[in-house]
Amino acid sequence: MMNNERRGFPWERLIPPLILLVLIGVGLYYGVILQSRKEGNERDANRALHELSAAEADFRANDRDANGVQDFWTSDVAGLYRFGLIDRRIAEADAKPMTPLVPKPLPFNGYHFEALALDASVAPPEPYAQDTDKKSGKVHHPTKFAFVAYPAKPGRTGRYIFIINENHSVFRVTVDAMPTPKNWPSDLQLGNWGKAF
Repeated sequence: MMNNERRGFPWERLIPPLILLVLIGVGLYYGVILQSRKEGNERDANRALHELSAAEADFRANDRDANGVQDFWTSDVAGLYRFGLIDRRIAEADAKPMTPLVPKPLPFNGYHFEALALDASVAPPEPYAQDTDKKSGKVHHPTKFAFVAYPAKPGRTGRYIFIINENHSVFRVTVDAMPTPKNWPSDLQLGNWGKAF
């Protein structure tokens, strides 16, 4: 006897490809969101460095620590918060504060900040932390400062390392191009960095 029963469309065959398409769509969606978040983190890090630069100009021009010397604060990032010059969230992201505000540094929109140790653009390299008033210790410099911002999770929370100094220009380099600097680069090394947006 012949089976004359009409067979319907085999929907069950479509389930694996549909699941695959959904997974691809979700992956693309989250990839776009993560890329957008990284770019936002990078813009915020750049703005934060400009805030640090403005805070340094204010600190020096108005003798915020009342030490009687026109100098920059070079010991750490968090110290500028103690003088009321920067957002606390930026201060909490200081990876090497003199006096921590939090038990463990909290990234500011995916980035940590540090004061740089030496200016390697001069020979011999010059320490940023100097004793300018002979009473505060090595926490100032009469004419220079420099900071770095780097991703807390390189590649995930940001693609770039940013630096700024007393010239108020931000430079950037990709995180895979070099390790996070501890010093302001020499003029030759600065050639590997690009101007930030």
